[in-house]
Amino acid sequence: MFGWRAATCLLLVATLSGCGGSADSWPWAQRGVPITRPTTSDANAVADAVPVPEANQPAFVRPAPLFPAVPPGPAAPITKPTDLVDLLTVPRAASTTAVAAVTEPPAAGGTVATQPVAAAAAEPPEPAGEPKMLGPREVVAASVLQVNQRFLTVDDILRRVAPRIIAIPKDLGEDAFRQRVGPLVAEEIHSQVTRALVLGEAEKKLTDEQKKQIDVEVQKRQREMVAEAGGSKTALKVSLQKRGTTLEDVMTDVRQREVSTAYLRGRFLPAIIISRQMLWDHYRAHRRDYETDKRVQMQIIAAPFRGFWPAGTDRPSQAEQAAAKQAARAHIGRAAAALAGGESFGAVAKRLSKGIKADAGGVWPLMPAGSFREAAVEQAAFALAEGQTAGPVETDSGYYIVKALRVRPGRIVPFEEAQEDIADKLRDEQYRKLTDEYYHDLLAAATIVHSERFIQFAIDQAVRRFWKR
Repeated sequence: MFGWRAATCLLLVATLSGCGGSADSWPWAQRGVPITRPTTSDANAVADAVPVPEANQPAFVRPAPLFPAVPPGPAAPITKPTDLVDLLTVPRAASTTAVAAVTEPPAAGGTVATQPVAAAAAEPPEPAGEPKMLGPREVVAASVLQVNQRFLTVDDILRRVAPRIIAIPKDLGEDAFRQRVGPLVAEEIHSQVTRALVLGEAEKKLTDEQKKQIDVEVQKRQREMVAEAGGSKTALKVSLQKRGTTLEDVMTDVRQREVSTAYLRGRFLPAIIISRQMLWDHYRAHRRDYETDKRVQMQIIAAPFRGFWPAGTDRPSQAEQAAAKQAARAHIGRAAAALAGGESFGAVAKRLSKGIKADAGGVWPLMPAGSFREAAVEQAAFALAEGQTAGPVETDSGYYIVKALRVRPGRIVPFEEAQEDIADKLRDEQYRKLTDEYYHDLLAAATIVHSERFIQFAIDQAVRRFWKR
């Protein structure tokens, strides 16, 4: 009926099966490529390229890690959890379908739970003609997912995904709404499972000093949020409540992100190696990325026909349009005469232009060809040398006088100027690769206990809370 079953299968299969990676395959200390100068043929392959800098060029500075770099350790043993009914108080909820209940997870020692837990014994049936009510164990089983020694609830999922669900059009039918919600819920489950696994590792490494640093960042973010809400903490809470969350929940999310980010950066940034040969190879392979097009900063005096329509008229008659065109021609003529008389372009633009940049003296930012709506005006500007003026230029919308205030010719960014940008890109690529592989290995070693009804229960609750709200 919709994609939640497929999304669940993809999540669990991708998470728990076929994940045989081990610490031995980790690229912890990638060997650097020997730094050599490009050959003559290499240099000729890139016009105007600058040879690789000498060894005395300043080295790239890596940010100081919050956490020390540590090799991956074995997965923490999973102990038997307390019965979930004892841990959580979940109100009884109406449903027409029984769900599986959580039983004991697999024994510790690396075994991964790849199937839903067994179904609980059915409660006594409700009287005929009345809707079936889930028992406490069944509701808990459907609304909780265990990741190692952490628990994710349906409320956790819906709270974080609520803004995206609220943005779904309200005029959809229920089935269409479910189809839109399903992928969002599945994506959020995957994200939170990964986050829970990383947090489990990160929190083992936190020192008191690191906790203090994280507290500072969290408090800073809260002050920024209050400022963005107009300086009122109460207004911020009301705004968050409308989005289906609370300030406390948001700050919990902020803290978790800070902990995870600091841990991952401290673990993997020291493992990243960027050599000059890698920079040079990337520069040669992506030369077009380091070519800039010609750009012109235009200064415009505009007399659009619309500016001379009768006041309050959106659909002028043909006679009114003809009169407006004549008035615009006369107006631009007065502007041209003022320029010829020695008045500065900016002063005339502020006094006579009816364009949107009149208050700024008619000045537009530097733009490449194809950026300005009036093609004839842009074409005239790109044909000018810096400081020259053209016009009046007539278009379908009005008359214009244009000046090429500044001209920046196209150029190839030299290798020596591009190195920092390239290093950032390569560092990001390596960081993503290392963290993706780390997530993969965490999922492979994790014990995840779930009900096959978890995602369905989440979608049902989303319909109750958000559909036609």
